[in-house]
Amino acid sequence: MSFDGFPDGLPEELEAGLGQHHFSDVMFGQLFKASVAKMVGERIAPVLDSLRRESREPSQRLKIKSNAACRVLIDGEWRADAEPDKLCFIPLEAGEYLLEAEGTAGNTADRIERDVVMGDRDKLERLEFELLKTYEVGDYYDENGKEGVVFEVDATGRHGKIVSMKQKKLQWCTFEEYGKKVVTDSTDRTDGMKNMQAIRRIAGWREKYPAFAWCAEQGDGWYLPAIEELQKFTLDDSMRDAVNGTLSQQGGDKISTWYWSSSEDDKWCAWGVYMYDGGTGNYIKSGNYYVRAVSAF
Repeated sequence: MSFDGFPDGLPEELEAGLGQHHFSDVMFGQLFKASVAKMVGERIAPVLDSLRRESREPSQRLKIKSNAACRVLIDGEWRADAEPDKLCFIPLEAGEYLLEAEGTAGNTADRIERDVVMGDRDKLERLEFELLKTYEVGDYYDENGKEGVVFEVDATGRHGKIVSMKQKKLQWCTFEEYGKKVVTDSTDRTDGMKNMQAIRRIAGWREKYPAFAWCAEQGDGWYLPAIEELQKFTLDDSMRDAVNGTLSQQGGDKISTWYWSSSEDDKWCAWGVYMYDGGTGNYIKSGNYYVRAVSAF
């Protein structure tokens, strides 16, 4: 049995695909239905299925937006690389899927797993998620209006302390305040924020304590570090080098020599730290030395 050509209006793609099967053997009699079924099943149906797959546009798309660079996997298979704050589209047929997103930029090592259900109608599912950033010593930090370099971090990589980008030479207190022999009770050696709070209780502290005032001007949460916080820069050369390297790259001031700490010694003096060997000295409060702000994140 043979066919005399294709009917009018048949798509060209279909004609091309079926052309090689234009002629087929068909058995008559009791085997007629079986031979036609075999012809359709083995020759025509595969061509139609192939054309259908090639021409079909996925009716569903998953629209993803992340705050950080990440790899996106669907049911364990990589499907896309999402860029920070840019929409990413993944075609998906109707069904249920497991979405995984994992950070790819070193400081975005968090991982998210989430079930996704796509319907059977044309639609666009939108999924937004946030990858919590992790940090290492020496990383540049710029979040929520706070800028600095990480010099201390906990085991999770999500919390720690940063040092300010800039520094300034200032008095611990003014000559006038020094002459009053004021004891401020800012004596904590490990927590500069406690010392900052002690200074804040003094009337007119911003005018009387320039080093503390400058640190406060850097923004919420900034303070003059305690003596042992400053000494952390001297305990590990690789840490100090990492911090200085980032400060240079980002246009900041590298760690210098002598710095005021917020730790008071007595009514005359406060503690300072020599940043290259960790040496300390109790210096007259009205002296001018470098000041560096610190903040927790």
